[in-house]
Amino acid sequence: MVSTTQFYRSALIVPLAVLLTTTAVKADSLQLAENPFGSTTVLPEKQNMKLIGFVAPKISSGIAGGMAVYDDAATKRIGDYAEIYNPKGALIAIIWFDQFGILRTAIDRGVVLHKKDVEGVLVLVMNGDPV
Repeated sequence: MVSTTQFYRSALIVPLAVLLTTTAVKADSLQLAENPFGSTTVLPEKQNMKLIGFVAPKISSGIAGGMAVYDDAATKRIGDYAEIYNPKGALIAIIWFDQFGILRTAIDRGVVLHKKDVEGVLVLVMNGDPV
């Protein structure tokens, strides 16, 4: 049986391996678009969270990208929000638990459309959808 901690780790780390191949975007131009859930999805307020970890795996050619994990002290979960960066430091995805405790994922539209560059616009994806 998979523990809750193992589940959260795999839910946050698996997308990292898939998404680390695009180029740079300015994080300050980030916006949420194309909501497949048909309702308003609110991005979490990162300024209310504490950074609890940052991983930047090294490979033979340099850094493979990175992932920052944040915790919201108001919840019982560990790791409520994560940002995934490509090797150039561009934000390419976020993963978070919404106000109902549902795991959400938003990926840069450039990654979703298999473009060379990221666009700075996040697209919500349903967990399990191929990217």
